[in-house]
Amino acid sequence: MNPDQKRHLTTTLCMVEKNLAHKENLLRSQGEKGVLYEIVDTFHEEQRRELLARIEQLREHLAQVQDQFGLAVERTDIRSIFKGALNMLWVWLQESKTKKLRGYGTVDEGLDQDLDPLVEKMASLIDEVLKILAET
Repeated sequence: MNPDQKRHLTTTLCMVEKNLAHKENLLRSQGEKGVLYEIVDTFHEEQRRELLARIEQLREHLAQVQDQFGLAVERTDIRSIFKGALNMLWVWLQESKTKKLRGYGTVDEGLDQDLDPLVEKMASLIDEVLKILAET
């Protein structure tokens, strides 16, 4: 296998493994709840055990492929993951301000006074976290 093929295979299998890890965490925690969303677990205990067993089997196959083809382990600093995600969240928040909402129709009077300060506060908190992440 040439280096480009190995890189492609590593990237693809890494995405598979990360996705499996997320699903496994959801299964083990039996869902997830935020302020504006909820992931509800509707699996029976037997189904959950079977799914976790299949995830484990998939991991074993991933390890076999990694070993057989000498695929490198992808190492990512958690700091860069946070920075990338938070920068994107900051942009999304800016796109949620009243002036941008006009693209979806007429905006209620006073919405800019009610919504924009809250959005700005969230963006400011993200800026604070990004400053912390910039520290070495």
